Amino acid sequence: MLHRFGLLLGLGALLAAGTVARGQEQTGTPGPSAGESSSAAEAATATSQPPRYVQLLNTNQVIALNGEARYRFLYGMSLTGGYDDGIVPSAQPTRVGYTLWNPHVGLIARKPRSEFLIQYAPTVGYFNDPAVGRLVGHQGEIFARGDFSHRWSWDFRLASRYGSFAASLLSPYHFSAVGSFSAVNPQTLLLGTTADRLDSNATLGLHWRLGVRDEMYFTGGHNYTNSFGTGLPGSKIHVNRSNFTLGMQHAVSRRWALTAAANGIHRYGATVSCTHYGALFGVAVHPNSRTDLAVSVGPELGDTGCIQPRLVTYQGFATVHLTRHWSVYVAAERSTSAPIFLPAAPAGSSLDQLTHTAAAGVMRDAIGGHLEMRLDGGYISTEGGTRIRPFNTQGKFIAPQVGWRLTRTLGTSATYRRIYQLNNAINGNRNQFFVTLDWRPDAPEKSGPIH
Repeated sequence: MLHRFGLLLGLGALLAAGTVARGQEQTGTPGPSAGESSSAAEAATATSQPPRYVQLLNTNQVIALNGEARYRFLYGMSLTGGYDDGIVPSAQPTRVGYTLWNPHVGLIARKPRSEFLIQYAPTVGYFNDPAVGRLVGHQGEIFARGDFSHRWSWDFRLASRYGSFAASLLSPYHFSAVGSFSAVNPQTLLLGTTADRLDSNATLGLHWRLGVRDEMYFTGGHNYTNSFGTGLPGSKIHVNRSNFTLGMQHAVSRRWALTAAANGIHRYGATVSCTHYGALFGVAVHPNSRTDLAVSVGPELGDTGCIQPRLVTYQGFATVHLTRHWSVYVAAERSTSAPIFLPAAPAGSSLDQLTHTAAAGVMRDAIGGHLEMRLDGGYISTEGGTRIRPFNTQGKFIAPQVGWRLTRTLGTSATYRRIYQLNNAINGNRNQFFVTLDWRPDAPEKSGPIH
C-alpha cells in the first residue's frame, strides 16, 4: 500500500513537470502615501506581502512563491558519485563508493487570491557494497495559501518522506530555507538514520491582520512517524506528535518588528505519552535590503517524559548579502520544536528532546559568470528525557564546495565533508567526497493574465 502511495505521489508530480528555478523572484509594491485612508493603507499592505520562500526538494535552491506569473513548471535532476569511509557508524566503519540519482519535478500555480505548490523528489542510491545494495527514498510536498479577505488568510502544508534513507547521510543536498537563504541543515546529516520509515507532517495556519502594523496567527500540525522495523516483535514503531502555535507580530516600523508566540507539543505512541508547552518573545530587524536578523527567547515547561521540566529556549538567525556575488548566514537554536531547521530524517526526532543546533556559511553565486563556491559548517547536540530512550548525539562538520556552471542549465561541483560525530557512544567520525553534475532547466515562466 505504501509503495502505491509513493508511486501515485510521483505520478501526480510528474504530470506537473517543468523548469527548476536558479534564482529568486523578487516582488514588491510601494507602500501607501501619507494621505491615503486607513482602509486603503490596510488593503495595500495586504496585497504587498513580503516574498514567501520555499526550498526545492533535493536541491540547494530557494525560490519565492508570490511572483507575477500564472504558473511555473519545475524540473531538473542531479547525478552524484562519491566515497564515504564510514557510512555506518561502528567500531569497524563500512567504507563505500556510491552513485546517487536525484530527479525533482513540481508546479507553482497562482491566482489573484491564492497560490499552490506541489513537488516530488526521489533519491535512488547504488552502493558498491553488496550489504548496502540499492536504496530508494521518496519526498513529496504540497503547499497552498489563500486570502479570505484583506484581513484573513490561510495556508496548508503536507510533506511526506518514505523509504530507505541511508542516502540522506550522503546526498549533497541538506538544505533548509532560512529567510531567503538556502542554509545547511545539520539535522539531516548528524541525526540521519538508515532505517526504513514513513514520515508525514501536516500543518494548517490561519492569519488575521488586525491593522497596518499588527498580525496574529494560529498554526496546528500533526507529525506521524512509522519505522517499518526488522520483522522482529516490537521493532515496528508508530509515533504521533500534535502541535500548535499561537503568535503575534507588531511592526514598530518598516525596519523592525516585535514578535511573541506560544506553542505546545503532545507526543503519543510507542508506549510513551508526554506534553510540553513554551513561549518565545523576540525581535525581527530588516535594517536594509541586504540584511535580515531575528532573535527570540522564552521558557518551556513539560513533564520528565520527553524533556527536562523547565527550560530556556532560543532561536535566531542573520543573513547578509555582502555583494552581488557573496552572501553569509548564521543560525542557531536551543529548542524542542526545531522552528528554524525543519525536522529532517528521522523526522521529528528532535521534537522529543532538547536539541542545540548551529549552522553558518559563506557562499558565492555564479550570477553573470561560472564560478560557484560555498563553505558551510554545522553543530548539533541532543539531551533526552527520562521516559524516552535517550538518542544522545553530538556532532559537527565542515564542508567546502566548489562549482562551475558549464552552461546556463548545466553545472558541476566537488564537495568534501569532514564529520565528527558521537552517537550513543558510537564514534561516527568520517570523511566524504563527492562530485555532482546537476541539470537545472531555466525556461521563462508562463505568464499572462491571472484569472
